[in-house]
Amino acid sequence: METVSIYVLVESKLLRSNEISDRVTGVTLDLEEAETHAAKGVEFEFKEFRIPTELFVRSAETADFLKQMREFKKTVRAVQNMIVDSSLKT
Repeated sequence: METVSIYVLVESKLLRSNEISDRVTGVTLDLEEAETHAAKGVEFEFKEFRIPTELFVRSAETADFLKQMREFKKTVRAVQNMIVDSSLKT
Protein backbone atom coordinates (compact mmCIF):
# COMPACT_ATOMS: atom_id res chain seq x y z
CA MET A 1 0.00 0.00 0.00
CA GLU A 2 1.36 3.41 -0.97
CA THR A 3 1.44 6.11 1.69
CA VAL A 4 2.05 9.84 1.94
CA SER A 5 3.90 11.55 4.78
CA ILE A 6 2.40 14.25 6.96
CA TYR A 7 4.78 16.09 9.26
CA VAL A 8 3.64 17.49 12.60
CA LEU A 9 5.84 20.38 13.74
CA VAL A 10 6.50 20.41 17.49
CA GLU A 11 8.13 22.85 19.90
CA SER A 12 9.35 21.65 23.30
CA LYS A 13 9.62 23.90 26.34
CA LEU A 14 10.97 23.34 29.83
CA LEU A 15 8.35 24.26 32.41
CA ARG A 16 9.09 25.73 35.84
CA SER A 17 8.31 22.32 37.31
CA ASN A 18 11.22 20.90 35.25
CA GLU A 19 8.74 19.04 33.05
CA ILE A 20 9.06 19.14 29.26
CA SER A 21 5.97 20.33 27.41
CA ASP A 22 5.49 19.68 23.69
CA ARG A 23 3.27 21.98 21.64
CA VAL A 24 2.11 21.35 18.08
CA THR A 25 2.97 24.44 16.05
CA GLY A 26 1.89 23.25 12.60
CA VAL A 27 1.25 20.45 10.15
CA THR A 28 2.81 20.22 6.70
CA LEU A 29 3.22 17.86 3.77
CA ASP A 30 6.65 19.30 2.93
CA LEU A 31 9.69 17.49 4.36
CA GLU A 32 11.92 20.50 3.63
CA GLU A 33 9.62 22.75 5.69
CA ALA A 34 9.71 20.20 8.52
CA GLU A 35 13.50 20.00 8.41
CA THR A 36 13.77 23.82 8.38
CA HIS A 37 11.55 23.90 11.47
CA ALA A 38 13.78 21.33 13.21
CA ALA A 39 16.94 23.28 12.29
CA LYS A 40 15.78 26.29 14.34
CA GLY A 41 17.16 24.69 17.50
CA VAL A 42 17.10 21.65 19.76
CA GLU A 43 13.66 22.57 21.09
CA PHE A 44 12.11 22.18 17.62
CA GLU A 45 11.33 18.85 16.01
CA PHE A 46 8.83 17.15 13.75
CA LYS A 47 7.03 13.84 13.81
CA GLU A 48 6.15 11.93 10.65
CA PHE A 49 2.84 10.16 10.17
CA ARG A 50 2.12 7.90 7.18
CA ILE A 51 -1.35 8.12 5.62
CA PRO A 52 -2.57 5.66 2.96
CA THR A 53 -2.38 7.44 -0.41
CA GLU A 54 -5.84 6.36 -1.54
CA LEU A 55 -7.43 7.97 1.51
CA PHE A 56 -5.31 11.07 1.15
CA VAL A 57 -6.05 11.52 -2.57
CA ARG A 58 -9.76 10.92 -2.09
CA SER A 59 -9.83 13.48 0.72
CA ALA A 60 -7.74 16.00 -1.21
CA GLU A 61 -10.30 16.01 -4.00
CA THR A 62 -12.96 17.46 -1.71
CA ALA A 63 -13.33 20.50 0.50
CA ASP A 64 -13.37 18.13 3.48
CA PHE A 65 -9.60 17.82 3.18
CA LEU A 66 -8.96 20.94 5.27
CA LYS A 67 -11.46 19.84 7.88
CA GLN A 68 -9.77 16.44 8.11
CA MET A 69 -6.35 18.07 8.55
CA ARG A 70 -7.74 20.19 11.40
CA GLU A 71 -9.22 17.09 13.02
CA PHE A 72 -5.90 15.29 12.60
CA LYS A 73 -4.14 18.19 14.32
CA LYS A 74 -6.67 18.02 17.19
CA THR A 75 -6.07 14.28 17.49
CA VAL A 76 -2.30 14.78 17.66
CA ARG A 77 -2.74 17.44 20.36
CA ALA A 78 -5.08 15.18 22.34
CA VAL A 79 -2.58 12.31 22.22
CA GLN A 80 0.22 14.64 23.31
CA ASN A 81 -1.90 15.93 26.19
CA MET A 82 -2.60 12.35 27.31
CA ILE A 83 1.13 11.61 27.25
CA VAL A 84 1.92 14.75 29.25
CA ASP A 85 -0.89 14.01 31.74
CA SER A 86 0.28 10.45 32.23
CA SER A 87 3.90 11.54 32.74
CA LEU A 88 2.82 14.08 35.36
CA LYS A 89 0.97 11.36 37.30
CA THR A 90 4.08 9.18 37.57
